[in-house]
Amino acid sequence: MNQPGDVHVPIRTCIGCRSRHPQTRLVRCVLDADGTIRVDRRAPGRGAWLCGPGCVEPARRKRGFDRAWRTTVRPDEIERLGARLAELTD
Repeated sequence: MNQPGDVHVPIRTCIGCRSRHPQTRLVRCVLDADGTIRVDRRAPGRGAWLCGPGCVEPARRKRGFDRAWRTTVRPDEIERLGARLAELTD
């Protein structure tokens, strides 16, 4: 049971490896109206959470992006996202 003063930390599931982590350890991706994927923690709407660049390919294979955003995502956008995440983690 939580004690008074305990801080609630939201838990999210990675769409690639399906592991659960505090949302501060994951990357939130959003799909813009024009079909562009971007990394953004504060954008409104549905988000897709990833552990990092290593989870992009499993998420693509499992159609995790399509499920998260309830639409078909262009493969070239997923590739660009993988490249962007790789740059951010270097």
